[in-house]
Amino acid sequence: MPTCKRATNKCAWLPQGSTTVCGKNSYGKFCGVHAMFARLGKSDGPRGCLGCGKGVRGQYQMCMDCGGRQYRSVVNQCKKMPRTPPTIEEFLHDRVSTKSI
Repeated sequence: MPTCKRATNKCAWLPQGSTTVCGKNSYGKFCGVHAMFARLGKSDGPRGCLGCGKGVRGQYQMCMDCGGRQYRSVVNQCKKMPRTPPTIEEFLHDRVSTKSI
């Protein structure tokens, strides 16, 4: 009687709002459900926040706790005025330095 070979890889999909990956057994990079999302062109899953590592879908890769909404408003203000917006690294550095005061 043939035996079923169990999938040895773990799903690498990062759920939104979580810092841990899906972790289900899979044959490829993703488990069945998340592989279907990737095949349909939804995405490769949420990317990690640059500040804390939570899964986020936003263009700027920052969650609300790390100042994603504030960074978005700064970028939108810079689009209205003739100046370049700060990079995410500069924004995070300024945010951390002002919190310690």
